[in-house]
Amino acid sequence: MKAAPAEFLRGLSDVIFPPSCVHCRAIVETEAHAYRHLCVHCASQLDFVQPPYCLTCGHPFYGVVEGERIEIELLTSTGMAAVPV
Repeated sequence: MKAAPAEFLRGLSDVIFPPSCVHCRAIVETEAHAYRHLCVHCASQLDFVQPPYCLTCGHPFYGVVEGERIEIELLTSTGMAAVPV
């Protein structure tokens, strides 16, 4: 029963503020894909971070990485000891 008012409010907000892509300002078709603020073209150009990456901040590691690592800069900036993990 609560879904109907939520759908109505969402539809009303889409009329007042049309859903537009934050990158290219094209109109976003919300049923087309999972991203509400990106058009299909811009969403297809997204590059997601793949492992290996820092488990704390998500910054990707380049080259060969053995085991799990945490960035030394992150450890020193947070006041933690700069010990390889």
